[in-house]
Amino acid sequence: MYRKKINLEIVPIEEININDRSFCISYPDFNERLNSSIKKIGIIQPLIVKKQYPFVVISGFKRLKSAINLGMEKLPCIIYDITDIDACIISINENLFREMNLVEKAHCINMILNFGFSMEEIYGIMEQIGVGRHENIIKKMIKIANSEKILKDFIVERNISLKNVDYLLWFEPEVRERIINLTGKFHFTESLLREILQMLTLIKIKTDDLPFEELHTLNNPFEIKEALKKRINPGIKKLEDEFKNIRRNLKLPDNVTIKIDPFFEKEYIDIMIKAKDKSELEVALKSLTENLKSKGMEAIFGITKNRIAE
Repeated sequence: MYRKKINLEIVPIEEININDRSFCISYPDFNERLNSSIKKIGIIQPLIVKKQYPFVVISGFKRLKSAINLGMEKLPCIIYDITDIDACIISINENLFREMNLVEKAHCINMILNFGFSMEEIYGIMEQIGVGRHENIIKKMIKIANSEKILKDFIVERNISLKNVDYLLWFEPEVRERIINLTGKFHFTESLLREILQMLTLIKIKTDDLPFEELHTLNNPFEIKEALKKRINPGIKKLEDEFKNIRRNLKLPDNVTIKIDPFFEKEYIDIMIKAKDKSELEVALKSLTENLKSKGMEAIFGITKNRIAE
């Protein structure tokens, strides 16, 4: 590896190609905390640039963005007279000291592919940045690196896993944006988000029509999951109506609540009693005991996942 390092120089910003992001890994490229620090004490760590005219940034894109934002005219730079391959290696090494997010890892892999690294070198770098050695992962990373800003922001802000990103990448960009706008309103666990994305994928395949207008009226992720489940299996609505009708006919006191799994997948029911004193509890238990002899309670126990399967 050949590197010729030139001493530190103060370089006017107009001599730097601020639009060339060939060696950029960082995402996002603006950091408010760094911006505040530079505003107070200036740039302590010089940018690393490649010798050509105008200079091309190898490392220091966030510092460059802050400098432009703050109206700075000159920047401290370390200039290297090196090949593009060596510039890539410097860029990677400068980012290895920290934990890269998924988008940055995608940028890294996309960069080394663009500059013609061998597969052996690519797999070696993938191991260094904590990405599995597999051709399919490379394909997914390329898609992430070249995806739209709204997806990249969603991945970074919500720390979305590669598995869930893969589901999002299956949709067209316009549909993907609508999904992000929908799910971005709520906090999702990884597993719940995966369930939502799986159901949206299935509905898209079956009907090519996703019910965004209906879903945007809902108040939490669990309501979204329930609505999608009903879309996938319309039989749930019929069972739901049947349960409500049976529940009304039982004539239980107001402090007794019977709940069934909203997707009718569990073979048990939840019976809850709210009582302020012993007498209220006795009334509730007496009513439940009497109803146990009725066909209505037997019918409720009969509404199980086996009914859905039929």
